[in-house]
Amino acid sequence: MSHQTGRIELLSERYRSRGCASAREQENRQEHTTADQPASSRREASTQVGTVPVFASPSEAIRLVRAGLDYLAAADATAMAAQEQARCLRALEHANSVSTAARTSILGAFAAGQGHAADADYSPRAWLIHKTSVTKGAAVAYTTWVRRAEAHPQVAAALAAGEITESVARTLCL
Repeated sequence: MSHQTGRIELLSERYRSRGCASAREQENRQEHTTADQPASSRREASTQVGTVPVFASPSEAIRLVRAGLDYLAAADATAMAAQEQARCLRALEHANSVSTAARTSILGAFAAGQGHAADADYSPRAWLIHKTSVTKGAAVAYTTWVRRAEAHPQVAAALAAGEITESVARTLCL
């Protein structure tokens, strides 16, 4: 086991020991809890734990992500029980980790294919600023993640799996 792998496993274990289990582990727990309930009182899951849902296209997947986030943004968080608020915060942190990994993967492919040149931009960073309206700082952060993922593929994989948060991944890549 390499030093880097050991750090990832150690930090992942620390993260889980603080009650911040990955979404996969939380879903597993939910399945076990649900299995103990009578069939009439439990909802059936449409996807299996540990599998990637199948969508017709990336556009469809993005529409569903956006719909879920729109719902949460419009929800009255003050009406939620503290346990539900905590569950939402953990799920949003997990989603942020996976979102960072997805953006990194897509931006890396976009940069490698010189996608920015089709819009007459001289770099992926400039393209992000001009076409997605992010600040220069955000564009720098996004392109830095591409370099981090290339240099630390195990950290990128752990981030994509939601096993570590973006901030932990950034610390591991220092």
